[in-house]
Order: sequence, then structure tokens, then C-alpha cells
Amino acid sequence: MGMKSNYPRSWASKAFDKKCGHPFGETVHIPGLILDQVDHLLDELSLAVARVVENSTGNFRIRGFRDFSLDYRLTNTLGSSPIKESSVVEWLSYHGGQDASLAVNEISQWSLPISDWTIDFIRQIHHSTDWDITNGFDTYTFVTSGGGWTPFGIHRDYEPSLIFHLGPGIKDLWVWPDGQPDNIVFASSPALNGVSFELDRTLGSAEHFTLRPGDYICIPSNLYHVFKNSEPSAFIGIAAFVVPQNPVAHQAIDLTCAELGRDAIDILSSEEGKRRIETAARNLKSRDQSCLYTLPPHQSALSCIPSPRIPSIFARRFPGVVQTRTDGGMYAFGQELQSRLPRDTIESLCEYVNHSESIDENTIGRLIGRGCSDSRKLLKTLHRNGAIVVA
Repeated sequence: MGMKSNYPRSWASKAFDKKCGHPFGETVHIPGLILDQVDHLLDELSLAVARVVENSTGNFRIRGFRDFSLDYRLTNTLGSSPIKESSVVEWLSYHGGQDASLAVNEISQWSLPISDWTIDFIRQIHHSTDWDITNGFDTYTFVTSGGGWTPFGIHRDYEPSLIFHLGPGIKDLWVWPDGQPDNIVFASSPALNGVSFELDRTLGSAEHFTLRPGDYICIPSNLYHVFKNSEPSAFIGIAAFVVPQNPVAHQAIDLTCAELGRDAIDILSSEEGKRRIETAARNLKSRDQSCLYTLPPHQSALSCIPSPRIPSIFARRFPGVVQTRTDGGMYAFGQELQSRLPRDTIESLCEYVNHSESIDENTIGRLIGRGCSDSRKLLKTLHRNGAIVVA
């Protein structure tokens, strides 16, 4: 891929100004990288976690911790306590006291502004490095109500951790650049990936960082590290997966088995079954591409989009946000849209949306060969699904 000189520089590009032999091969700390975005991101994070709680319906997507353990009672309390306070940090402090922590994965699903912010960073990764973005990403958050070590102890992650500290409090981080700290005991089970709680006597051999609101730090994969919280705070992290978490081929087989009501061995034994799986795989790749290898937005986030005035001029959310399906229809921002339009018409429509700086109903009408009513209906559908925005 490599750097593309015509790609516009943004806040995200500054994260890659330091050239490394590997895109995320060194610990890189950039103070104040997103300082001007902190208040907005904290507000959006609070709204996102509020939506997670409102839509949990018994399937908790959050994890509450106390000390070094998952706290089931705290998790249950948080999952059933709507956020009425002004921020997620205050909400956690109110319900969890001064020694509680909260983790939520896939947080970008629950806020379109956080999704846009994440995609901006992923696009910069794509244009500034040779990292394979098709392996996917997880945007997560970690919130703490006060002081103490984070619950995971000294640990390492399989993927690079890209941390954006929002504050309001500071956070301390120790990273061991030379591998596992000496002379301490690690739990080596695959689930834990090597964890130790022998903290104080090992810190002297680590590199120390103090994270303040707006700071960015990249922790390379497999480097041991530990956080300590001094005050209530939150951060947003982006995990850049080294390998796909759920490969498309596996998803395609599972999807085809569910559709046909047959097992994988039976389906793979026929040419027709193999073709069905190949079609499913191509469609899943198109779906993933249309949301830039993140997860599609949750309906509760999309429901906040105000209805547009028609006629309006629209803009794509990002290039590639609509993709054709092999068997008809399209994906818009990761969501399947059925259509009776011919495949070549859908391809032309996707080409127009993905590559045009402005999108209008007259051009849409000419492309699909329909009148104003149908072109406006299509624009409203794409807007309602978050694929286009009012320019």
C-alpha cells in the first residue's frame, strides 16, 4: 500500500509521522494528539454506553471489574442502571464506588461519531502503512472510577493496542520493551496469555509513561504492560487484529449451513453447495468492505439520524461505503439492502456513491432509470442506514 501523497492529512496522520520498521512495531507516545477532541469523544462515549445499557436485554455487553477480578454483581448492576449522570465516568463512580472498572468492546457500533472517528483512523492506517486492514478492528473502551491497578495485571495482547486517553484524570502505564519481566510468576494458560500480579517489585525494569487527556500511545503486540489509575478516567482503544477473528470462510460455511439446514460435510460434498459457500463468502467480503472492517452501526445509533430535507445534496460517509452483492442488492455501511434493480445498475450506483464528492437525486434518477419519487426513496434509505450524510 504505502503512503499516498494525495491522501489528506488529518489528526490521525500525526500518529504515523514517526517512521517505524513495522507499522506498530515500537511504543509510540504522542502527547495531546486528540486534545481538542476529548470533550466531544467523552460525550459520545457516554451516549454510546447508555445505548449499550438500554439495549442489553439480558445479554450484557459490558464487564464490570473490581480489584483484579470480574465482578458479576457489579456487571449486573451496571447493565441494569440507565446512565442519568452527565458522563459515563460519573455513572461508574456512582454505581461502583471508587475502585470499579468497566470494559465495553465494539463501542463504535453504538455511536456514529465514534464510528466516523474510528474509520478516519483506519483509513489513515491503510494509506500510511502496509498493515492489512482486512483482518479487522475492535474499538473498545475502558473506564475507571478511581485509583488502583487495572484488573488485567501485567499482561500482553496478541494485537497492537492503540490507546487514546480521554481523562479527565491521568493514567500511568509501564511497558516492558525487552520481553517478559524477570523473576516473577506468570499464569501461562492460553486464555490469559501470560498474566502476573507481582507488580511493585518489577516496575523498575519497565518504561514508564504518564497519560494525560488527549494523549495517544501505541503498545505493540506481545509487549508486557500494566496500567495504574490515579483518578477517574476513560480511554478509547483500537485493537488492530493480526489475523481475522472470525474468518470469512468460516462465516460463509456457517451461514450456508443455517440457510440450508444441512451440515458442512454434506454441503461441501456437492458442487452446488460449494458454489453457495463461495457466493456467501463474496457477499461477506463486500459487507465487511462497506463498513471498513469494523462492525455495522447498531440500530439505536442509526435511529438518532434526523430525517433529511428533500431535495438535498448528500455526501458519502467514506469511499467504499456501498458494495454490490453477488446475488442482487447491495450493502450500505454493513447493512444488507434488497433491490430489484439489475446488477449492472447497482454497480453503477455504487460507483457513483463511492466516488462522487456530492450526490443528488437527479443523477440517482438517471442511474436507476426511475423518477424523482424512487430516487428520493433510495436516497432516504441510504441516509437512514448511515451510508450518506447531508452535505
